[in-house]
Amino acid sequence: MNIINNKVFRQTTALSIGNFFSLLSGFVISLILPKALGSYDYGIFSLVCSIVSFFVVFFEFGIFVSSAKFLLNIKDSKEQDYVIAMAVKILVPIAFLLAGWIYFSSLFIDTILVDKIGVFLMISSYLSVSAILPFVSEQLLKATNQIYKLAIFNLLAKIFYLLFITSGLIFDYLSVKFCCLAFLLSPIVSFYIVFNKYFFLKVERKRYLLNEIININKEFGIKNYLGRVTSTSVQQINRLIIGYFCGAVDVGLFSLSISITTPVYLISQSLSISRFQSFSNRRILSKMFILTHIGIIVFVSGVCLIFAWLLFNCYYKDLYENGMIVISISLLATTVQAGYIPYNDWLAANGLGNEMFLVANIYSILGLVLNFTLIPLYGIYGAVFTLIFMNMYFLLHCVFFYEKNKEKKIE
Repeated sequence: MNIINNKVFRQTTALSIGNFFSLLSGFVISLILPKALGSYDYGIFSLVCSIVSFFVVFFEFGIFVSSAKFLLNIKDSKEQDYVIAMAVKILVPIAFLLAGWIYFSSLFIDTILVDKIGVFLMISSYLSVSAILPFVSEQLLKATNQIYKLAIFNLLAKIFYLLFITSGLIFDYLSVKFCCLAFLLSPIVSFYIVFNKYFFLKVERKRYLLNEIININKEFGIKNYLGRVTSTSVQQINRLIIGYFCGAVDVGLFSLSISITTPVYLISQSLSISRFQSFSNRRILSKMFILTHIGIIVFVSGVCLIFAWLLFNCYYKDLYENGMIVISISLLATTVQAGYIPYNDWLAANGLGNEMFLVANIYSILGLVLNFTLIPLYGIYGAVFTLIFMNMYFLLHCVFFYEKNKEKKIE
């Protein structure tokens, strides 16, 4: 038991260290871009990234969640490599489909939004597969317990992004177009470095592996996919609604608030990922784990609040009016979100697709109703309060299904 605990501790520490440096570089970028681009151009950049992220959700098709579920049942490392290589190969046609759709969308997006972003969206379409790579990496690596590689992927993606942005600042060619390309190119380079051996691995029994992934997808993955489509798309659509009703500047402030509060989510995610394999077979979450998880996210939330106060009072100053209020409300929403991560992962690890699908559907309906009601009335404040209500519901329902299923025997 001590060996297992030490391993969990080492993996959590490794992923947390990687996330820490990722967050550090993210904070530096958050300091650079709003000042360098200005609040309007930074808002345009944020809006383009939000649209790409919104479309990406629809093109995962449950394949990579199904691959992760398949990997959990395989103990042979060579066989695991074949499954990962198969998933990477499936990613190629998905990338082309995604790029084509975003390119097509760029042709008419300017007729919908007040701010003209079509040309930036068109340029971003060529590298749009980048937006799905963090999700693919997380699913494949956590299922095989390659937590160190996941930490390396996250770290390298942020380092490359920081290097690109810093070079743009030094050589004075920082622009919305350059930032979009830097944002999308960085995860691609990182993904190739971490997964390069799978690109060239000769996969044995391709038809068998593909059929297994498809069968799992029919039983579990497609339900998870539909749940992700409904829940994640609603999480992304709020920025589009803000862009339509409020404009690019508020999109930038909303994106900045999410960026500053992200450490709370990532720390929780790191702890949950390191324990993902132990969630299977209906193993009960220990009280020590739950209390440690709560203590960590509360502590990190306090650190983020202090950082935000210093940032808006000493650095941004008059760049964003009422920015500190928006950040404070967003922090509460992210803290609640961090609370449900272990329970949601536990449901996923035990294949409770129907329960996850139900939660995601109600979550999405709630989000759509609140976003389209509160944002037109209260602007960006409506968006952040909507996040609180949505995440609170998600937490309560995930805990409910965990308590209901934790002692049931697997059929």
